[in-house]
Amino acid sequence: MAALLTALALTSCSSGNGTPAPGSYGVSETAGITYTSLLGAPVLLDAFVPTPGPAGNPPSRRPAIILVHGGAWIGGGRVLVDPLAQKAASEGFSTFSVDYTLASATQVGYPLQVEEVLAAVAWVRAHAASYGVDGGRISLLGTSAGATLAVDAALEAPTVDPAGAVQAVAGWSGVYRFLPDGSGVGLTGAVALGQQELLGCRGPAPTAACAENAAGASAAGHVLDGAPPTLLATSDHYGVGCEIIDPAQTRALGAALEEARVATTVHVNHECAHASGYADVELQPTLDWFRAELAGQAGSG
Repeated sequence: MAALLTALALTSCSSGNGTPAPGSYGVSETAGITYTSLLGAPVLLDAFVPTPGPAGNPPSRRPAIILVHGGAWIGGGRVLVDPLAQKAASEGFSTFSVDYTLASATQVGYPLQVEEVLAAVAWVRAHAASYGVDGGRISLLGTSAGATLAVDAALEAPTVDPAGAVQAVAGWSGVYRFLPDGSGVGLTGAVALGQQELLGCRGPAPTAACAENAAGASAAGHVLDGAPPTLLATSDHYGVGCEIIDPAQTRALGAALEEARVATTVHVNHECAHASGYADVELQPTLDWFRAELAGQAGSG
């Protein structure tokens, strides 16, 4: 990750259609902006906006990436993805790292966390002019638990909250299909506990509400023709201390998306790492993918 935090402005040039060029710009950060308060308490985001750099002025209307952090749905915060947001902004994207209400023994995570991600998209679109965002080129990038939320939000948005619709989504090492008994997800106790709190699946026998939430939180159950272009990444180094979410989750969702004729890219790396832990090999290909997918939609919103 250290390599991502150095030399954030490298000489390059910008394309004529507002598509960002790699490593061209400085970055201005505004921290602690309230984007929603569905439960009454403010939920915050940080905004990162490209500023003039060696390549000159960034395009006035840029694609946006909203980054959703991991932490097994019960921990973490937007600071975990701030370095990724800063790097992406240096390449000409307007970026936003978001918090969401953490699940707990007293707060079931689903559907609230997905609703908050959708609210973040709607907020960015509503404030597009303030951050130089092209409202027709908004995307999501989630890591680990954040990948679960980002991909599910992107697939649910057309029917649940069209204001939260995105034009592309990327997920790194997410869980995309849940079973009420907690099987088939991953290796660690934190993930198992997080799944319980996300879905409200506690006790020896799953309840009807638990089963309903397990189905609802499963992005694989929301795949429809017309879903946004999707990039999924994982590591094939599955094991304790490496990739802790079963890569079969990524492969299965990728296959379902392809069957539905959704533009789908699957990256399988060989790092002994999970999600943000493999950012050094995955972030640049992901940004290049966003750049290519969103280029053709310039000025569409």
